[in-house]
Amino acid sequence: MSRDSVGTCLPAVRGALATDRLAKRDRMRADHETIGRCKKIASQTLLDDFDRRILRSLQDSADQSMEELAEHVGLSRTPCWRRVKRLEELGIILKRVALLGRETLGLDVTIFIRVKLNRHDADTLCRFEAGVQDIEEVVECYLIAGDQDYLLQIISSNLAKYEDVLKHRIINLPGVNTVSSLVALKNIKYTTKVPLSPQSTSGNKWTPAPRTSHPTSF
Repeated sequence: MSRDSVGTCLPAVRGALATDRLAKRDRMRADHETIGRCKKIASQTLLDDFDRRILRSLQDSADQSMEELAEHVGLSRTPCWRRVKRLEELGIILKRVALLGRETLGLDVTIFIRVKLNRHDADTLCRFEAGVQDIEEVVECYLIAGDQDYLLQIISSNLAKYEDVLKHRIINLPGVNTVSSLVALKNIKYTTKVPLSPQSTSGNKWTPAPRTSHPTSF
């Protein structure tokens, strides 16, 4: 390629990179604005001590009966049921599920993958995020700030299986430029419980989360 050709291409390349950076910045700004609107619109309801007791008890065991839950938190059945329904309607309680033993199922390899995209336009981001949803080995995915774009957590039965997922699924996701892997050697802490102290929940206030219908069944 001649020097003149290189000189002609460089402004176009710089322009494309600048456009990608701006698209990523605008997307992150839009996300922050959406969160801000939700916080402004949402009713700033206080969690009282009984609410916290209910949530802590359900985080320990979600399959207990309403009578058992009411006894644990110090309420009669009907007031306890009403509080649970209210917490569901506000999106505090999203759903009740069974937690499976990863090691028992042979899924004892955990890998974290940092992904950098080659483009940051809205279409590429959306197609990448949609593609991640179809990979069952990916149990968590985050859009992150910094020199990488996404952080994925993968669980697998062994490194050979992970390598197969990486080569045939992750790398082929839309827009993927580079990936780097971190293999976890030992799980030091794992919990599905969220902190419920007043200090942890920003003055006892919450923002109702989008949710689907999950009827109370105790």
